[in-house]
Order: sequence, then C-alpha cells, then structure tokens
Amino acid sequence: MTKVSIPGSTLRVDPSKRLKRGEIKRSTPMPRENRKRKQKRAVEGLVYGPYHRWIETLPCHIAGKHTCGGRIVGHHVKHVGNGGQDYGNEVPLCSDAHTDSGIAVHTQGPDSFDTMFNVDLKSEALRYATMWDEREGE
Repeated sequence: MTKVSIPGSTLRVDPSKRLKRGEIKRSTPMPRENRKRKQKRAVEGLVYGPYHRWIETLPCHIAGKHTCGGRIVGHHVKHVGNGGQDYGNEVPLCSDAHTDSGIAVHTQGPDSFDTMFNVDLKSEALRYATMWDEREGE
C-alpha cells in the first residue's frame, strides 16, 4: 500500500491494482449527438428551417473586409449544441470566414473575430432577424 496525500485526507492506494489510462470502457459508445433532440428541434423549425435557408442566400457579412471563398453558410452566434436557434442568432459568412482559414470565426474565436473585423456578430444577428421580419411582412 502507498499513501497518497491529498489536503484534508490520506488515501491508500495499492499500486498493483491501479488502472491504466484507457482501461475503463463504456459498454456502448457515447453518441456524438442527441438524435431525438435534433429531430425534435428540426420538426419545430427552431434550427435549419426557412430562416436558415434564407440566411444562406445572403452575401458574406464581412465580404468587403476580406477575400471571400467557398459557399455561404449560416454561422450560429450561440451554437446549436448549446441550445442556439436560427432566428436572431445567425449571420451569413463564406466558408473561409466560418471554418476554412486562419481568420475563421471557429479558428480564432468570436471575440477575436469581432475585433479583427470590427463587427458585433450578436447585434448583427438581431439585425438580420429584423430584415427577415420586414421581408415576411411584405
């Protein structure tokens, strides 16, 4: 037995019974996504619905500030995996500005991206929602 000192207590560990890294395995692999939740949100129209398709028809939001490349994708300011929806939460970006280059929002992070291009993606996402409302009201 070996004593391991942790502040406030002493733990006895038998070195012959220590687990090696990667020894504990799940009986079934952890799913990469919650399919039931994803399907429910898609049916409710919260993500990847008409608003998302409309966002992808617009030009890249920072087109005049860099050389665009690739197709237009809707960047979710609050990620879908964290409960983000489409409406009022999306900005159109070319794939270079989104994920495919060193200047991409997913490469350098949203705060650095906002500073580099002098934009506020959260307020711009709300502005696109207003544009959508005006478009739908016609």
